[in-house]
Amino acid sequence: MKYLAIVFGLLLATPLVAQSTDEKLELARTYIESDVQQRMLDDMLSAEAMVDQMRAMAPQLTTAQIAIVSSIVSAELGVLRADMEEAMIKSAAENFSIDEMSALMTFYNSPLGSSVMVKMQPFMSTAMEEMSPAMIQMQRTVAQKVQQALSAQ
Repeated sequence: MKYLAIVFGLLLATPLVAQSTDEKLELARTYIESDVQQRMLDDMLSAEAMVDQMRAMAPQLTTAQIAIVSSIVSAELGVLRADMEEAMIKSAAENFSIDEMSALMTFYNSPLGSSVMVKMQPFMSTAMEEMSPAMIQMQRTVAQKVQQALSAQ
């Protein structure tokens, strides 16, 4: 009888879990498809932002080379965007509660939250540009040390 109650309880709980998961996915989709998140994706996946990062990492590129890079990046980012949105929806549903997603939407749809989101890409771009030489040097150092350590074996 005890086991019957447990099984019955699980059967009743399953639709609630499915409903909650569906509700979270739907809310996550609404969050990621919101104007603020779409503007953030526009900024993050813009060819200009990628080209700016390329310029920081490879300042020797000519204007003609930058134009070629920009064309290639634009085409590839167009393909990537739909997959990125789906990954963000899935991740938001897995990592945020319904209340948290509701709070995020409330904040980012407010004037203050919208202002923060507009500034996020330039904030990250500036920080990454500043850190790019150090990151490149660190990668070289790591590669050199790994090569030395592995060849010593």
